[in-house]
Amino acid sequence: MVLSVNGSDDELRYLREGPWGDKENVAMVIGTYRYKALDDSFRVFEMLRRKDPELRLIVIGNEKQIPRYIKHNSAVVVKGLLARNEVIKLLRTTRIYISTTEIENSYNAASEGIFFAEESYISDIGPHRELLADMIYERISVAGVATPILRVKRSGVSPGRLKTWDQVIREMIKAI
Repeated sequence: MVLSVNGSDDELRYLREGPWGDKENVAMVIGTYRYKALDDSFRVFEMLRRKDPELRLIVIGNEKQIPRYIKHNSAVVVKGLLARNEVIKLLRTTRIYISTTEIENSYNAASEGIFFAEESYISDIGPHRELLADMIYERISVAGVATPILRVKRSGVSPGRLKTWDQVIREMIKAI
């Protein structure tokens, strides 16, 4: 049996090139499917906004799946469905990434967030723990959110687990 990860070309390129442009005072959530637990992400955002009232939230995903109370909040900007390159472009200027997903089959979504944003708040689930092995993070509780949250600062992360798509493909060919 061979266990393969997804390639992380965008994150590795970003780490080589370094940040470009200033970070905006925004938090970002990507995905609006039910398992992404958007309500919990909004609770994390509200906690952060109590400390920083100017913070805004960008939500990327199907607008029909966003609860009205979130969609119509004056601090929320709904971007709808975007092409991957547009999502990466936004992530590169985002200060905070939030992902309270209940389940994932890999750590790729969280990987993009923790390497692009200055700070991330991600759910304490297996794939996220796998990504953060040997990295610095803090486990926190957020009122109204059942799953503990892992607070990660980009300064405490390492690309050690990341591979390029080329590396992933070469490993798969070698294993076959």
